[in-house]
Amino acid sequence: MEQNKQPQCPLFVDFTRECIRDIEVYPHEITPSMLGFCRTQRHINCPFYKMLKTKEPVCKNISKCPAFKNFQIEDFDEFVEISNEYCTSKNHINCQRYITKEKGEVVPIDLHPNGTSVEKWKSQDEKKE
Repeated sequence: MEQNKQPQCPLFVDFTRECIRDIEVYPHEITPSMLGFCRTQRHINCPFYKMLKTKEPVCKNISKCPAFKNFQIEDFDEFVEISNEYCTSKNHINCQRYITKEKGEVVPIDLHPNGTSVEKWKSQDEKKE
């Protein structure tokens, strides 16, 4: 009997996320939720996979954007939802961080792409100093 394997990300090799060596932005901590994307067909929605393997438009600021780069969450699904809604889609032009930067203004560290303030992001940035 043939074993039924779930298709996994081609960048997930020998239990290692090969995408990490190819991109500069990724959450600092790998969570079980994240690996759920790597090991299943859900990888096609992973923002890292999309950045490397699809022709989807990606925000030009993604590699420097704290909202993407320093997004530390327990649930990777939330990260995927936000990045697919803004960072790795045509809708990135509606991201409040993108709009603010395009105006030449300083982008507040705690500005969420939807325009709300995320206190957690502000406190994470203060910890780095």
